Formats: sequence, C-alpha cells, structure tokens
Amino acid sequence: MGGRMGDLRPTGETMIVRAAIYPAIGIAGMGNSESEFFLAPEVNEPLREPPGFYRDPTGALKRQAVRFRVYGLNTAGTPVAELTAENAEIRWTVHLANKKSAWYQFQIALDIPEAASAPPSWPRNMTIADRGSLVIDPGARHVAGADIMGGPDHTFDTGQFLGTKVYLGEICTDTKGRLIVLGGRSKSASHNGVREVTSAAHTWFGWSMILPRRRYG
Repeated sequence: MGGRMGDLRPTGETMIVRAAIYPAIGIAGMGNSESEFFLAPEVNEPLREPPGFYRDPTGALKRQAVRFRVYGLNTAGTPVAELTAENAEIRWTVHLANKKSAWYQFQIALDIPEAASAPPSWPRNMTIADRGSLVIDPGARHVAGADIMGGPDHTFDTGQFLGTKVYLGEICTDTKGRLIVLGGRSKSASHNGVREVTSAAHTWFGWSMILPRRRYG
C-alpha cells in the first residue's frame, strides 16, 4: 500500500470491526547515541537527509527507531481511520529479547530446501548446559498515553546473559500515542574475556549488538 498510512481517508463502509498494527514488522537500527534517535522510513523512497543528520552533537550514531500505528478496519479489511490517543484507549505491550546465543551457528538458512543436505548446524555455546542463561529476556513492558518517555517501566534493561545484565532498548509514545520502539546502543562484550572465535554475527560466549555497516553522515 503506497503512501503514508496516516493520510488514508474512509472509503465505502466506515464501520470499524477490528484493529490492526502497522507496520506488521519493523526494523530498528543500532546506534551508540545516548539520547538521540530518528524514525525509520514510513514511505517508499523517503527524502534524503542532510549530511550529519544521523549523528548527534558528540558524533555518536543515532539509533533508528520504529513507529507503530493502529488502524481501524472495516469488514473488507480496509483501513478507514487511524486510532490514536485522541479517539481510542490504547495500551501497548512490547516484549524484546535476544536469543541468538542460545540458537544455532549460522552455516546456512534452516528454512530452505538446501538445508536438508547441508552439514548439520551446531548450537552456539555448546558447552553451556543451562540454555536459558544464554537468553537475554527482560520480559514485557507496557505503555499507554501520549508523549510518554523514559523510566524503568519502559526500559528493557533487566535481562541477563550468564548473570550479566544487558540493555536491549526502550519504548515511548509520540504526541498521538503511537508506539516508538528503540533498540540497543551497539555494544558487544565477551562474558569471560575470551576473544571471539567466530564472526560478530556468530556470538560465542558473549552477546552482541552490531553497528550497521552503512556509513551515515
């Protein structure tokens, strides 16, 4: 569906029978700025930002946040209105987790036909019997209302990797009560000081959040 979803106007049947979150999948970008972020594109072919836009005054890379909206749909599944804090009561529930260290090493995608004849993919960190200790899972967070920002209730910082707390991101809302999700701050570490033995994408005895390879500003 082209264009900004917020610009849609009711057409045909306008009775709302259910709601849907847009986008269905959002991709947040890592950055090491302590406080500044920008929103991920919400239209096709967004305008180019000026040089330096993606960095804060200290030179740190801003995080790319994802904004989520709720739309009321009619019986045909067509959006007829955006639901915001101005016309609906919305309470967002968000659950962020990092399970990569407890998953498989990446040799090949496991959901393609070639995987059936490929060498077996071994779990990461195979010597760790307690697989749950490799999962950084701070649990769900909730937010409601407009212009909500900060605070422990909206921060994913209680999850642990082998007993070490790891910050995964936070949530807030804009002036209309739309959800904004931010990821981590591009930090990686080794749990026991051992140098990584595979690539950064194959975490080994450590958790990782990798800066994007693309250069910004």
